[in-house]
Amino acid sequence: MKKNINDLIADYIVEVGIEETMSFNRTIYLSELENDLSEELIDYIKNNSSEIAESIRKNEKVAELDFEDRECGFDMVFYWYYCLNNCGKDIQDRLNERDIDVEFEDVVELGNELYDYDIKNRSLFIDQCIDKYLKKDEKELS
Repeated sequence: MKKNINDLIADYIVEVGIEETMSFNRTIYLSELENDLSEELIDYIKNNSSEIAESIRKNEKVAELDFEDRECGFDMVFYWYYCLNNCGKDIQDRLNERDIDVEFEDVVELGNELYDYDIKNRSLFIDQCIDKYLKKDEKELS
């Protein structure tokens, strides 16, 4: 399916929201985007905000959207997987392969710890980190 301009703007708003979230949700107001977008684009978004909101609702990364028409605010709840950095995604994928359930915050923490490492064999290193985490968790439960 080809994307139209509303879809592309929606994708941009979603990506800004994901980059700036500290949890699973973020509200992006049009006023926050004024420094990054041209006046012409801001006017376009104002005039087409309902259609852009519909495109955001269809975005695979967005679980829920509340659109505030008065202030042109897009209040988005994201699927948590998309809120992880690449290391976090690698860790979660490996956890899924090993059928291990770990709290989201712990996956984020492990992902952030690994983010700065330049590792040739990341897969093995991730397994070692998961095993280390599981041993630490077992000790805390004992």
